[in-house]
Amino acid sequence: MSPTVILQRRGTTSTVWGTDELPYLSRYDGLLYFRINAFGAWCLGITKKYTPQATVQRIAMRLLPNLDVVAIDPPMRPGDRIILDRVAEQRSDHVWAMTQAKILTAVESGFAVGQLREFLEARVEMPLPQTASVFLDDLQRQTTMLRDLGAACWIECVDSTTAMLLANDRKLRKLCELSGANRLVFLAKDETAVRRVLRELGYMLPST
Repeated sequence: MSPTVILQRRGTTSTVWGTDELPYLSRYDGLLYFRINAFGAWCLGITKKYTPQATVQRIAMRLLPNLDVVAIDPPMRPGDRIILDRVAEQRSDHVWAMTQAKILTAVESGFAVGQLREFLEARVEMPLPQTASVFLDDLQRQTTMLRDLGAACWIECVDSTTAMLLANDRKLRKLCELSGANRLVFLAKDETAVRRVLRELGYMLPST
């Protein structure tokens, strides 16, 4: 059979010339069978259940007690290097030093200390050095000790007596609190409510 190709498109027929001398047209010519893996069998409905195989992480780095991370099987994979660059300072071609400042900066942008621990446990020699484990435990605790409540506003009163009077008002004390001798502080989102209560008490807070 000649390998000349006949193409049919929307009712028209054309011939692709110059293929008569070719022994085959593609690497699939003469294909008799192909192998389907477990995932392919599940996709085709041949099997009803598919269980992904657990990925075995290779030991790619060593974590030292001083929190230095050493690549022991360079070159490091790009994904691993991206994470290390977020949480550590590179000191040489194969050494990164984890620092509290770098890790906290990463946490502020959405990274979690728990993710870092999982990353290290999957890629370094086990178990983690005690200094590193304590370091991560402290960071985990410290990153959950503060909460951002939003922007705040200050009111400066003419004297401490006025500030104390307002701070102890039945309605106003639910919205603001003393900050120093003659100042009140409240959340910016409560400004409308604070102004309303101040008017009820006979005070007026000038607009900035």
